[in-house]
Amino acid sequence: MLPRRSSTVERAFALARDGATSIGQIRMGLRLERCDNVDAHLAGSSIRKDLQRAMATAAAARGT
Repeated sequence: MLPRRSSTVERAFALARDGATSIGQIRMGLRLERCDNVDAHLAGSSIRKDLQRAMATAAAARGT
């Protein structure tokens, strides 16, 4: 059985937690990983705000 691949949104939040510093970096990372419908998944203002919050929380935890 093949391992389950993370959804585009799940992967976006993982990138946000792992050190991405902008939505643009997240988009680029998702495209490089060949995730589906990147622009459609990240089009809403709510998800962008949530990703910004995740990036800020991760940066604070790293002390940057």
